[in-house]
Formats: sequence, structure tokens, C-alpha cells
Amino acid sequence: MTQETPSANKPLIGNLFIRNGKSYFRFAKGVEVRIKPVSPALVQEVQRANPRPAPPLRQIAVGDGTFMEEENESDPDYREKFKAWSMKSEDDFADLLLELGVELVTPIDQQAVDAIKIFMLKRFAVDLTQKGDGSDRYIYVRYVLPESEAELQALTQALMGRSKPDEGAIAQAIENFSGNIQG
Repeated sequence: MTQETPSANKPLIGNLFIRNGKSYFRFAKGVEVRIKPVSPALVQEVQRANPRPAPPLRQIAVGDGTFMEEENESDPDYREKFKAWSMKSEDDFADLLLELGVELVTPIDQQAVDAIKIFMLKRFAVDLTQKGDGSDRYIYVRYVLPESEAELQALTQALMGRSKPDEGAIAQAIENFSGNIQG
């Protein structure tokens, strides 16, 4: 018998649930995927690979002919660089979670994947095989299954929650630790 319990943090769109001790997410289309934890160390590596751009410095008069430098985050060129960095960081983070934290439990709808790849390439000159890891699995999870941005965000939130230990998991790990430590 399959045991299914609703999650305490059920998103408004999509459906996060537990079945036989494993986390799953059900898309509005009815397709389910298994949610797996992603190592926080990998998240840190992704962040290190794309460091935040440093704002330019400007000189501020402080009196008696002396000046000090301060960061100028309102510089228009910097704001553009920051916006591009922010978008890339969000995409990289989502890619990491979707590529490593989602396991398909049903086959890919290859017809839907092929149709969206062709449409995006012909209509907008966007080659979806250049996004994420470029696989049909990635395209299916990122571009076909979510019916809205909110549903994709709900999946990302479910993945983020699955990648962080909660208080219960920490307490259980401490309780299960049977090391014989001598002082």
C-alpha cells in the first residue's frame, strides 16, 4: 500500500507530498517528479563560479580638501552589470536544482519537448538545447511541465527546502550518532 501525506509546507500551485518516505512534486498537468536533496556545497560552488560584480568607486569630499572613496551602486553601467549577474545567478541556481534535484518517475513527453524546441528555435531563435544541461529531460522539467512561473517557483522552493536539513533531521542525526568519543 502506498502512503501519501500532504506536506506541511504545501505550495499554492503544484503539490508537494511524501510517499513511502520520499518527497514528490505533482505538477498541475498531473505529472509527478521525485524531489532529491542537492548538496549545499554544490550551491556554494555555483555561487563562487559567478561572483557579484564590484561597483565602481567614486570620490566624496569630506572637507579640508580630503576625499574618501565609496562604492557607487547607482552607476548606470554597474546597474546593468548587476542585473545581468543577478539573472545569471538565478538561472544557474535553478539549473543546479532542476538538474540534480529532480528525478522523473514517468517517461518524458517527447512530442511536447520536440514541439517546444522547434517553436522556440523557429519563432525566437532560442536553442533550448543550450540551456541548462541541454537534455530533453531538463527541457521537459524546466519548460514543458510548469504551466506558470508560480508553479516553477513552487518546484524550486520545494527543491530548496529538500536541500536544507530541518530541525527534525538534525535532532534525528544527533540522536542516531553513536560515536564513542573520549575526552
